[in-house]
Amino acid sequence: MPNTKKFTELIEELKTLIQKEKEQKENAYRLLEQNFFSLCNELAVLYEHEKDEFLQNEIKPFVEQYSFLAEKSILQIIKKQRHETFHSLILEHLWGEIEFHEVALANFVEQVEGIKEKSQLKKWILENDYSIKCEEQTHNKKRIDIIIKDRKGRWVIVIENKIDSSVNGKAQLANYSDYAKRKLKNYECSTFILLSHSNNRKYIQNNSWLYADYYDVYNSLFEQQSNYYVKEYLKTLFLLLFPNADLNEKTSLCSAKNFYNQIISTKKQTL
Repeated sequence: MPNTKKFTELIEELKTLIQKEKEQKENAYRLLEQNFFSLCNELAVLYEHEKDEFLQNEIKPFVEQYSFLAEKSILQIIKKQRHETFHSLILEHLWGEIEFHEVALANFVEQVEGIKEKSQLKKWILENDYSIKCEEQTHNKKRIDIIIKDRKGRWVIVIENKIDSSVNGKAQLANYSDYAKRKLKNYECSTFILLSHSNNRKYIQNNSWLYADYYDVYNSLFEQQSNYYVKEYLKTLFLLLFPNADLNEKTSLCSAKNFYNQIISTKKQTL
């Protein structure tokens, strides 16, 4: 006959073992959790220390040297600092109206990667014999943000401008380039640039468009800050590229290092 007592004892022993194993797992999990939160706290302290040190040593001297950048710009006052059309109109003025505007445009071209025969294009631009227009309407009633044409028919630059919005599919860029190629087919050199603050790089893959961002615009204009209009626009760009430039607790180490790599380090390299 089965021994009921031994069987019961065995069951109770198994229950005890299972309970001990459960408690051991729970204790191990709690210890792991405590170690994890302890590590997070240590990393948080280390992060704040690294951020404060970086801001004080690398960002603050730049902000103090160019203190005008922290001033409110006209676009910020009227709350239009993130409106694409206003940026396009300002670029139209800076690249077409101010003193040495051809230098400003040539400097922007220098910043854009992938332009074929860049040196020749810059030489043509510096001849200062071109026209620039915003919002040129295409055959299907779409509008090209900025189009710059050489009056001698040698070169043309088409720019689609984006701040926070994304491109309306690759077809949008294709329509603009097709329109320009049909209408301006006799130009020797056609350059298509997607200028964007938000990351829209994926839309230039496998087509004729090149990519530029507003760091490129900022860097191309910085040396002309003695011009009133350039200086005013640099304030807007600084706020756009480094929105927490007042170095408060909202300033992230990531944004600070990105600004340093894109702006400050390039200035150091030219010294």
